[in-house]
Amino acid sequence: MKQNYSISAVIPMYNEESYVADVVYKLKKVLESLTDDFEIIAVDDSSTDNTLNLLQSLSLSEKCIKIVRNPQNLGLGGTLRAGFNRATKDLIFYTDADLPCDLSNLKTALTVAKENDADIVAAYRSNRMVEGLKRFIYSRSYNLIIRLLFGVKVKDINFSFKLFKSDKLKKLDLFSNGSFIDSEIIIKAKRSGYKIVQIPLRYCLRQRGVSKLDNFSNIRVIICEIFSFIKKNKAR
Repeated sequence: MKQNYSISAVIPMYNEESYVADVVYKLKKVLESLTDDFEIIAVDDSSTDNTLNLLQSLSLSEKCIKIVRNPQNLGLGGTLRAGFNRATKDLIFYTDADLPCDLSNLKTALTVAKENDADIVAAYRSNRMVEGLKRFIYSRSYNLIIRLLFGVKVKDINFSFKLFKSDKLKKLDLFSNGSFIDSEIIIKAKRSGYKIVQIPLRYCLRQRGVSKLDNFSNIRVIICEIFSFIKKNKAR
């Protein structure tokens, strides 16, 4: 049974031509089962492959799709901020184009948000070791660093499955361009007294294409943005 939800689904994309149709159709099917009031905001971060062309082709028949095109590559944070700014619905859902989990879990997130009057529902991977020991250590180390620096007790802060109250999210004055964006959201939400509820989800490995996050450049940007965040907050 459909509920009275109003949802903007934001999908950041950079060179995701192999996932464009898959994520759009699967997301649309899930959203249609939940509500009649939704939009899918696909944010292309200046892709160099066929991602934009595929999105434009899909948008001709799928009127629920809104395309945002970054004039230059901004990174995950800049891409999400562009999508969040374009969102017009009461709730904002964000996940990655490579389908990190079964999108039907959005129904669970909506139920949890309603029952707990949560401002944010943040998922964490229940099967984190599926990516291998190296990625597991990276992730645990990063979560520990964020916890020690900012006192945020979230199990899997960078996992790309989050549901927000739109008005609350847009009050956070986000600045990150890189992958620190997830941490920035949670840290600022905690400091603003927002209610955050966590739910476990089964993680699905990327089946096509290449991850854009597992590289030294991304780690360097995260480190720089952590220091920038600390500096900005000390200046206040």
